[in-house]
Amino acid sequence: MESLTKSNQAELLLSGALFFLTVFLFGPATLWLVEQTILHDQLMHAFIILGFAGVYLMMENREKLSLVLSFGNRSTTLLMMSFLVLALTTITHWSPLILIAYCLAIAGWLLFIFGERLARFVLALLSAFVGYVFLALFFPIFDWPLRAMAGQYAAELLNVLGHQVETIIAHSDEPKLLMFVDGYPFEVAAECNGFGMIASCILLSILLVYYRKIAIIDKILAFAFSALIGSIFNLSRILVICLLAPYFRDHYLVMHEIIGNLFFWGALALVWWMVRGLGDQDSRSKKTNGK
Repeated sequence: MESLTKSNQAELLLSGALFFLTVFLFGPATLWLVEQTILHDQLMHAFIILGFAGVYLMMENREKLSLVLSFGNRSTTLLMMSFLVLALTTITHWSPLILIAYCLAIAGWLLFIFGERLARFVLALLSAFVGYVFLALFFPIFDWPLRAMAGQYAAELLNVLGHQVETIIAHSDEPKLLMFVDGYPFEVAAECNGFGMIASCILLSILLVYYRKIAIIDKILAFAFSALIGSIFNLSRILVICLLAPYFRDHYLVMHEIIGNLFFWGALALVWWMVRGLGDQDSRSKKTNGK
């Protein structure tokens, strides 16, 4: 009994030391990610959706959930790999490696907390979190191309519907993309570029797809259609707002928020329905065996 107690104390001390080492090494990456999320509403929306979907999957697995708080082979390997990748970062000076190491460390600690029998659930969370981290990294690159694409397609569709549309780029402290619809001015701001809606749809599909055992071709199609759904719903949101704006001049902001939320949650609901409708390979095999 005495040796068991000493063993538990040693494991507890080792776990505590590794945890504080992880926090120290990845503290800057965590602060950067929090800062990016706070600065950009689109990332905040994607993070919230990721959180809600993760909680939902946790509720589905509540019978399996328990605090293990012990290192197994996988959790130890993932944590050691994160330290090795971080060391490689200092040698190569290639900053994206820090985010890879960060995600490996998160996975290792999740397996430490919940145990390795929930490895599939942890993989789903990790896959979605990796997507979120890299979306945060590449957000500045996607902003203007998505903004320009949304403005261009919206203008073309409005022209088809018989409206006079002109788009210009105004240069001030920072460039702005302006769209005049029948003389009524609109700014295609960063919030209108569709990044938040597209990112949320993709992250939701990643989380659901990796949680369920789905054929690889179905996974690829799910990711592609999720991005397409996000793009179409964002474009539709811009069109509806432009068409309704002349009728809600005194309540434009209220109308803007209502329409924006309707299309945002509608896109997520469609992605959820689409991915959940894909056949799980486990259930297929059970039905086949039952027959």
